[in-house]
Amino acid sequence: MDEPKWGRRRCPVCGHDGREILYHQKFLEPEGQQLLSGYLVCTCRVCGMAYADHIPSQDRFDAYYRERSKYEYADREGEPPAHDVARFMAVAEEITDLVPDRNRRILEVGASTGGMLLTLRDRGYTNLLGVDPSPMCKEIAARRGIWVEPSLPVAVGAGSFGLILLLAVLEHIRDLGRFVHSLIPLLSSEGELLIQVPDAMGFHRCPDAPFQQFSAEHINYFSATSLGNLLRPSGFGEVSRRQYQVSGGEGCTLPVLDMMFRSLGRGLIAKEFVYDTESGPAIRRYIGNSREMDAHLNRVLEDIGVSGRKIIVWGAGAHTQRLLAEGRLRGIDVVAYVDSNVHLQHSMLDGTLILSPRELHDRSEPILISSRAYQEDIRRQILITLGLKNEVLTLYEL
Repeated sequence: MDEPKWGRRRCPVCGHDGREILYHQKFLEPEGQQLLSGYLVCTCRVCGMAYADHIPSQDRFDAYYRERSKYEYADREGEPPAHDVARFMAVAEEITDLVPDRNRRILEVGASTGGMLLTLRDRGYTNLLGVDPSPMCKEIAARRGIWVEPSLPVAVGAGSFGLILLLAVLEHIRDLGRFVHSLIPLLSSEGELLIQVPDAMGFHRCPDAPFQQFSAEHINYFSATSLGNLLRPSGFGEVSRRQYQVSGGEGCTLPVLDMMFRSLGRGLIAKEFVYDTESGPAIRRYIGNSREMDAHLNRVLEDIGVSGRKIIVWGAGAHTQRLLAEGRLRGIDVVAYVDSNVHLQHSMLDGTLILSPRELHDRSEPILISSRAYQEDIRRQILITLGLKNEVLTLYEL
C-alpha cells in the first residue's frame, strides 16, 4: 500500500505512534484547491482510537476553513440544510434540560452561520457568542442577529463561559489535545463542555454513500470511549451521553454522539486510558459495507460509460473526488462538473471546468448527480428551481 505524502501522525488521543492500518482513502482534488489527496484510516494499538494518518499540518486545515469553508451555505443564503437544523433542535432540547439557566454565558466554537445559537436564542438564552474562522460566516450570522467572530475577542478572559459547545468540530481537528487544552481556561469553575461528533459506532448502520464518513475533512472517528479518553487527562468527567440518528438527506441517516463533560476538580486528573475495544471492529464493518455498495456503484457507472454519451457531473466534492481518484469515472466522457460551493466553481477538476448551477441553462447534456445525501435535493433543483430539461441520471435507488 502506497502511503500519502504527509508525515506520520501520532494518535490524537494518547500520543503513541503504534497503529493498525484499516483503509487507504484517496481523493483527486480541484487544481489550486488541494487540502489533501488521501490518508490512511488507522486505529491506535495503545488506546484503540480511530483516526486518519498522513494528513497536513493544523495550519493548513485552519487556512482551509478560513478561506474555503463550505459551511457558509452561500447557495442557500446562509441557511443550513435540514439535517443540520434537526441536529440543532436535538441539542437545544438537551441544553434546555441540562442547563436551564437562560443567563448562562455560552460559547460555540465552529459556529458557522449561527444556526445553533439562533435556535438557543429562540429558547430564551441571551448570553451567546460564536467563533468561526470564516469571515463570511461572521457576516451572514450578523444579518441573522447572532454574534460570531473569526477568533475570540481580546476582552474574553479566563473563566468567562458556563458552557462551551463543540458541535461537529472535533472530527475536523488535527491537533486535538492542544485544541481542547486551549478551551479549558475559558470555562468557569462550574462550566461544562457539550461535544457532538459523528458516532463511529453507527457508521455501518446508517445508509450513506460508500466511504463518505472518510471525507477530506473528517480525520477523527470517535466512540464514547475515545472521546472520554480525550477529555479525562484534562480533568473532565462525563455528565451525560446520547447516541441517536438524524436524517442526512433523503435515504441517508447520520449517527450522532453527544456527550457533556464537567471538571472533576483539582487532584482528580486521570492519566490512564480506557482501551477502546469497539472502534476497530465498527470501522471494519463500515469498510466492508462500503465495499459492497461500491460494487453496485461500479456497475451503474459502467452502464453509463457504455452509452458513450457526453455527461455533466453535478457534484465536485468528496464523493466525486474519491470516484476520480479510484478511476471509477474513467469510462465516462465528462464534459463539465457542477457544484453549488462557490469556492469550487471555475476551478479545474481532472482537467475539466467546474461550473455554477446558473451556467447550465444553455447545456443539453444529461446530468449525472454524484451524491447520495443530496441526490433528491439536487434533482429538484435541476428540474424545478432551475427548470432545466436535461435528462437526470442518478447513482442511488432511494
